Amino acid sequence: MRANLKIQNLQSDECQRVIERNLSRILDMRIVNVDLRKRVISIIYDSPEVLDKIVRELWSIGFPTLQKDSQISGAKSNFSSSKLHQPVL
Repeated sequence: MRANLKIQNLQSDECQRVIERNLSRILDMRIVNVDLRKRVISIIYDSPEVLDKIVRELWSIGFPTLQKDSQISGAKSNFSSSKLHQPVL
């Protein structure tokens, strides 16, 4: 499955490095692209549980996701701006 996550506070190369370093610890996912200008990271992941882990990890390191539309059907999920997404901890 694929997701595009709009990230609050994603502003610099250092932010990108922090996110990549912390998400690299999560198995069954891969970062495809980080767009600093749009504040979006594109990821590929294996299950909804992995996506939940990703969102929780981003939240815990100070980069909460902004979510509007979620389509977790088959191959693609889209997260975009509008509402702060708080993970269930």
